[in-house]
Amino acid sequence: MSERGQAGLVRLGWYQHGSQGGPAARPDGTGQALALYQLALVDAWRERNFALLGDAFFLSDRRTGPALSPTQASWLVGGALDQGPWRLEAAREDHRPLDRDGRRFQAWRAAAHARWGGEPSGSRDGALPAGLTYSRPSNSSTLTGDWGLTWYFFNKSLPARADLSGIQHLRYSFRGTFAPAKAPWRLVGSLELPTAGGRWSAAELDTAVGAAVRWGDGELTITREGRDVLDGPGYHSWWQASLSWSFAAPEGAL
Repeated sequence: MSERGQAGLVRLGWYQHGSQGGPAARPDGTGQALALYQLALVDAWRERNFALLGDAFFLSDRRTGPALSPTQASWLVGGALDQGPWRLEAAREDHRPLDRDGRRFQAWRAAAHARWGGEPSGSRDGALPAGLTYSRPSNSSTLTGDWGLTWYFFNKSLPARADLSGIQHLRYSFRGTFAPAKAPWRLVGSLELPTAGGRWSAAELDTAVGAAVRWGDGELTITREGRDVLDGPGYHSWWQASLSWSFAAPEGAL
């Protein structure tokens, strides 16, 4: 087995806005996001349990033409270290408009995540650190996930709330997946709680609940997303559908 492995993920997504709104198409909060294009790459060293991370995604605006043309670019570059059930990350992220001048958000962040739940032997790709891969179908039902804390230690612009108020300081997260035995589908859910300024209490609740169907290296996921401001007015919810394809060299997938 090679000491090093590379993997990636390509994803195409679609946002369905409703009466309760949905995500904007630019960092300044303008437009309505329609399409999502994403490319994530990982370069991992197995024996060191270390990986370099790169993630870029683009949004389009349903209100401007052409509707599928990207209007926002966001990317993240960093590294991850796996230590048993724990994963430590450090990264730089950037969000900027593409079709006009406007607000741009940049931040440095550090994060610690811990896995929970059982994971059958051989179900995870050994090419990448745990937590960076998906689990393949197994002979028994699995309930897995992770919880963690992200600290934005250098952030002068990335907002804490959907209305662009506050400066993000911390982000509590919890994610879970239930996969029946030998089934091609699974249930997924997540919640994230960002804080504003130097406070420890959450300023917003971000949720996602849905299901995914996998065939080979492809997966179709449909989720109901929501953002609820906890310390003031403001609530948004929408449907999101995405089709992803994972690839790797020489083995495994993201």
